[in-house]
Amino acid sequence: MDRDFPHDDTTADTAERILAVAERILAVAERLFGQRGYSGVSIRDIARAAGISKANVFHHYASKQALYEAVLERSASRFHALLESLADHQREAAELLEDFSRRHLRNMLERQDALSLYVRHLLDAASEDQGTAAEAILERTYDVLVERFAALQRQGKLAGHADPGVLALTLVGSHLVYVLGRKVLQQRAVPAAERFSKTLIRQLLDGVAAGPRAGGQDQSDRQ
Repeated sequence: MDRDFPHDDTTADTAERILAVAERILAVAERLFGQRGYSGVSIRDIARAAGISKANVFHHYASKQALYEAVLERSASRFHALLESLADHQREAAELLEDFSRRHLRNMLERQDALSLYVRHLLDAASEDQGTAAEAILERTYDVLVERFAALQRQGKLAGHADPGVLALTLVGSHLVYVLGRKVLQQRAVPAAERFSKTLIRQLLDGVAAGPRAGGQDQSDRQ
């Protein structure tokens, strides 16, 4: 029976090495795709930057398109993990949204390569090279966030007149502008990330209008 252990250890080590190589390929591809866009990167570029052969890249990913989609899927998985905090039924909307906003903004600040990839993808969205599969990944990620906000609405934690889609775009869009613009606006009074998240959610929930608003609608909405 003891004879089996060395074989098992060797198999485990091999599996770990394979996973490590695949992860290195994804990390390098994420950085290069973010810097140059899909069309500006070749498998040769990725292999060279990862310190492996082209054949090794193709061993893990059948094509550049498959690799690009795997990079997007990995990033989407991280985002989905952030959404778990929104499923806590014991917490109020303000706390849930503040926590999500803080964690999502921190994730964007810490993962600049992933952020660059998404920005580049959005800028190159008109290109057909990236394929509908890549678009489907991004659409699914957005839909999951919208559904989480819709679930909060069904639980009575968000007002009935709130639009989950607009809320999703407002939050993610605000985070994106904060990360991309903070260096340009560093001479201005740009708040620290933690305070930005808290203030953003407070203003979304409380509103910024000085006067009363009936049912969350202004006069133009009712005309």
